[in-house]
Amino acid sequence: MHKAEVGMGGREIYYLDVEVSYKKNKSIIRTRTWAVSKYKEPREIMVNDIKTMSRLDDEIYGSKYKSQKQLVIIRVHSYKVIGFSIS
Repeated sequence: MHKAEVGMGGREIYYLDVEVSYKKNKSIIRTRTWAVSKYKEPREIMVNDIKTMSRLDDEIYGSKYKSQKQLVIIRVHSYKVIGFSIS
């Protein structure tokens, strides 16, 4: 972190390369995709980052999918700091 950002109390924002697993049509599919989040651990993203999980749901299932959605972030392959949050 830069000294200016540390004093502001902002959290780092990460660009993540993630592996996700989801169920669709009785098949379990694993794929890699990207995400942007203040968290870098898969469990933290799934529990705390509703915005990122909603974007992944829309990307994988689409907005018209009505069946039960089962999306899990398996692992973070890599991450890169792309900015800092205000709070």
